[in-house]
Amino acid sequence: KILENKRKHQISKAALETLAIIAYNQPITRLEIEKTRGVSCSGVLFNLLRHKFVKISGRKKAPGNPLLYKVTDFFLMHFGLKKISDLPKLSEIGIK
Repeated sequence: KILENKRKHQISKAALETLAIIAYNQPITRLEIEKTRGVSCSGVLFNLLRHKFVKISGRKKAPGNPLLYKVTDFFLMHFGLKKISDLPKLSEIGIK
């Protein structure tokens, strides 16, 4: 519900959930995404990278230096946003 698909691209529910987590928490590691979703997201993340919805934005200064992910300008364009701050506040959509 947070991010409705405005075009005819087929985006799975898992991909939409992952995109929402990244968009609201970026930059974020894969492990942080998986802790939020409760399931592995390697395949979903690979597809989001391949389709240019997300990009690698660096590495976290933590053990193992995990990759950090954030949404792209393509993500913004696809969902009709000009900037990331155009996303509705979580409290506005009933999420605490």
